Amino acid sequence: MMQKANNSKSYLIPIILVTSLFFLWGLAYGLLDVLNKHFQETLHINKMRSTLLQAAYFGAYFLMALPAGWVMNKLGYKKGIIAGLLLYAAGALLFYPSAQQASFLFSSPPCSYSPADSPS
Repeated sequence: MMQKANNSKSYLIPIILVTSLFFLWGLAYGLLDVLNKHFQETLHINKMRSTLLQAAYFGAYFLMALPAGWVMNKLGYKKGIIAGLLLYAAGALLFYPSAQQASFLFSSPPCSYSPADSPS
């Protein structure tokens, strides 16, 4: 009986961490629509071009599903999750230079914006 109590405690921290990750991913998804409108105004792009943000976000599920499965099979669940988090962090860090340059250069190349494109 004592072993069961020890075993359930060892899973408590990983369950809390994974649950908080799902919360953070849901928060990022929820911000996508809100930020999309602000990107339209700030970067002076139309709705069609800003829709590419959502296409990139959801297209990644389609493009990365099989490669992610292969990574999970090769590395295992724990290392696969860590690899995914590192990739997610790299994408988040690329947002900073895009925001500084007022450009989608790093986040979505077809949506690049330059000051010459702004209305006079």
